[in-house]
Amino acid sequence: MRIVLLALLCGSFGWARLARAECRDSAAGAYSLDVRLSPAAGCLCLMQVTVFEGSGCASDRRLWDETVGCNLTERIAVTDQGRLVSILAPATARPDWSIVAVLERRDGRVSRRDLALEDLPETAGLRGVVRPRFEGAAVRFSPEVVVSFDRLEAAAFAEERASRRAARDGGVR
Repeated sequence: MRIVLLALLCGSFGWARLARAECRDSAAGAYSLDVRLSPAAGCLCLMQVTVFEGSGCASDRRLWDETVGCNLTERIAVTDQGRLVSILAPATARPDWSIVAVLERRDGRVSRRDLALEDLPETAGLRGVVRPRFEGAAVRFSPEVVVSFDRLEAAAFAEERASRRAARDGGVR
């Protein structure tokens, strides 16, 4: 009875379509991701995202998983380095609002970095409403501006790498 009630409630909020599992491969097939409704979700929309080594979401090749809000999983892709890239909103006209999130698992925890248009030099000339979408191993921000996943990953974790490098070198450059 509870399951039927939950399905009806969640279906009325449009989340029922998110309950199915989806396996998606990275562009080169080095990694894949599976997205399914979290068992703890209730009527709060939470999704379980699992990253696998190799294509096809083979259960014996599971690397890591994380429970995230449905807003992160509606438009999500896995990179060829095993990181997740999520388009946070279908459109923005504000260069200072976060539009892309990059998630990475390191040292037993998941790091999330949000990027705004102003964080990406490639998008500096964009004016008006920008509607990002995935295109292969990249995000297209306009007909002229395509930013690769590699570039997004570099922008997202550049500050963290610099602080680790400084700590390792004792702050001496």
